[in-house]
Order: sequence, then structure tokens, then C-alpha cells
Amino acid sequence: MNRDPYSEMIDTGRIRRLYVMREFRRHGVGRRLMDAVIQKAEKHYARLVLYTDQPVAGSFYRDLGFREVTSMEKITHVLELGEKEDGSY
Repeated sequence: MNRDPYSEMIDTGRIRRLYVMREFRRHGVGRRLMDAVIQKAEKHYARLVLYTDQPVAGSFYRDLGFREVTSMEKITHVLELGEKEDGSY
């Protein structure tokens, strides 16, 4: 996770390259990892964004509370964490 380099809004974090090895999937590992990432992000960002082209990953992020976005080029999912700055996705 880092500040989203594609956004002009400094309170937007981006999740990149979160993978769980196949043999550990469906055991809560990804959810625990994302819970830790979200908890850390809440201290620094108002929202998290990410891009995925994998339908299963998209479903996973939706289950975590991310909203699917179709109008952005480099963003497929957004999770609002706190107060919003001017404008939102």
C-alpha cells in the first residue's frame, strides 16, 4: 500500500499486488491480510483504491466492502475509510 500516484488527492492510498498462494486460499488468509492493510490505511488515508482484472479478486474486494468503479481508467474498486476531501470516486 502506498499513496496513489495516479490521484491528485493526497488522502488516497493504493493497494498493489496482494496475492495469496493457491494452497492457502479460502482459509481466511487474504481477509486477515486485508483487515491489517485497511486498519493501517485508516491512520493515513480517507480511501483505498485498487485495480484488478480478475473477477474472483473483484468479488473478494466487494465482500470486504469495496465499491466497484467502472468510470476510472486505473481503478476498479474503492473503499471509503474516512472523511472525504473535495470530490469522490
